[in-house]
Amino acid sequence: MAIFQNMLVSVCGTKLRQWDLRAIAASNLSDVQRGELGRYRSLSSNSTGVSGHMVIGHNLYAVSVDNAIRQWDLRSARCRLSLRAHNDFVRCVTCVGNVLITGSDDKTVKLWDLEFHDVLTTLEGHTSFVTSVCAFKGRLFTGAMDSTVRVWE
Repeated sequence: MAIFQNMLVSVCGTKLRQWDLRAIAASNLSDVQRGELGRYRSLSSNSTGVSGHMVIGHNLYAVSVDNAIRQWDLRSARCRLSLRAHNDFVRCVTCVGNVLITGSDDKTVKLWDLEFHDVLTTLEGHTSFVTSVCAFKGRLFTGAMDSTVRVWE
């Protein structure tokens, strides 16, 4: 989940949803009413499912099992572009500065330029699906189903 302005963004299967936090916070509503009235709008996603997402400014980047990374404009609720470079499911995403980082079942990690949406580099080394990516103090940590965590400078 992520917060954008007064909205909570959530992912469930094939749906990306935005929830109006002001409506959810109304104290005179039951839990069921809060759930229904709080829904702001649904963003169509894809037929195969979203596996992770990252909010950067007014954009949401959603990674999915159809090998794509989609950029959604949260102001208009429209998909602005679809990026494809992985050869298998994209499972995880994070961001450092102007670089989007994605991990995939193709056993690679890709670093993307957020301005031009080009792949800057592809990191190889895992022998199974990359399931997590995390950046901290100039290093990138990636975890995979091969039971390893790799550290990249």
